[in-house]
Amino acid sequence: MHLGRLRDAILLLAVAAYSAGYATPGLAVLFLLALGEAATRSWRWIPTAIDAPLLGLALAAAASALTSQWRGVSLALALLFLLTAVVSVRSVAVYACGGTENVVRLLRVWVVGGVAAALWGLARSGAAGWLAATTPGVGENGLGMTLAVALTLTAALAVTGLLRGRWTAGALIAVLLAGLVLTRSRGGWLGAAVGVTAAILLGAPRPARLRLLVGTAVLTVAGLALLARWPVLAGEIRS
Repeated sequence: MHLGRLRDAILLLAVAAYSAGYATPGLAVLFLLALGEAATRSWRWIPTAIDAPLLGLALAAAASALTSQWRGVSLALALLFLLTAVVSVRSVAVYACGGTENVVRLLRVWVVGGVAAALWGLARSGAAGWLAATTPGVGENGLGMTLAVALTLTAALAVTGLLRGRWTAGALIAVLLAGLVLTRSRGGWLGAAVGVTAAILLGAPRPARLRLLVGTAVLTVAGLALLARWPVLAGEIRS
């Protein structure tokens, strides 16, 4: 039980650190804990809906490795892929199987990590004369896409009532938007627009859905119009 709680805590820390590009240490500890559980025979298999797709990916990777002219290296990489998938993706799936409360906690932790990464990116960008926002572990496109995911999850939590307080939601969204804009990642911008729209369509109550969509569209157009006048971003927007 003690190991289980420790594993869950480290998993949440790894999820929070993912947005800034520092999930690897947490995943390495999770792998060592899994080895410890296997050695003490306290580990148990918990079926998840993601097992079959992961098995398919593992078999495809193995088949590709066996047909490669660098078979030894390819098989080693396929094994590394399988271990990474089990420790990272499947660990999250197992944690989510613990119930709705676990799922909501995962989403909130991801948002917190995204906000921290956005603040870090903003600080680095401002200190460097407003160059593209990055963290030491993630470049502008990587940071842009992870902030787009965090922004989508924040919108989803807000419209479903799982994020308490309008001011809290507004502040989190403002920080994520600022960080996302300064990444100059057009893929991240587009992903965030699609993600937030989907979150509103799927999660918002019907009476508020149209109002939220119109408000999002108006803010997006107004924001693009203002940013197009900012020399640092004008070229990115016009291209």
